[in-house]
Amino acid sequence: MPNKKKKHNKSSYIVGSVIVLLVVVLGVIGAVHLFHKSTPGKAMSSSGSNSLPPKNPTTSTLQTNNGTAEDQGGKISSNDISSNPSDWTVSDSGQTTLKAPIKSSTLKPGGLIAGSAVGPTVQYRLIDSQVGVISQGSISVVGGNFSATVNFTPYAKDGRLDVFNVDSQGREINEVQIPVKF
Repeated sequence: MPNKKKKHNKSSYIVGSVIVLLVVVLGVIGAVHLFHKSTPGKAMSSSGSNSLPPKNPTTSTLQTNNGTAEDQGGKISSNDISSNPSDWTVSDSGQTTLKAPIKSSTLKPGGLIAGSAVGPTVQYRLIDSQVGVISQGSISVVGGNFSATVNFTPYAKDGRLDVFNVDSQGREINEVQIPVKF
């Protein structure tokens, strides 16, 4: 009889150890998942050479997504955009053309985002290379054109501007991405 009791205790010990180990592993996975969901300033990644992963913020109090855009109803003045179509950036689909700002130009707070697109609206996302998204929103397309002045607070000297449509499944389509300076 004593051998059966020792064997039973050893099995119970192994089963208990496995359960404790599983609880610890699941707890760590849950903590990592929660950390990633609550980490501010993560830039959205994309394919291509214009992808700008965020650097570590200099302070934990930086706020992102605080920028806004004032929709201009598709009004574009020829003074606001380059007259040279080769300066413009066109999506792979040809459905969205970003006319202002142009690649690698300086976009200042109050600057213009303008172009042409299909659909009733385009979405924009302004990404700072240090903290991530600093302004995003929707701009109406009127008569095939979109325009808005964008307000934001940059933390870095460079970043990226994305302009795109969203399809019925929520996927980003007709996307234009350009590097910008602040």
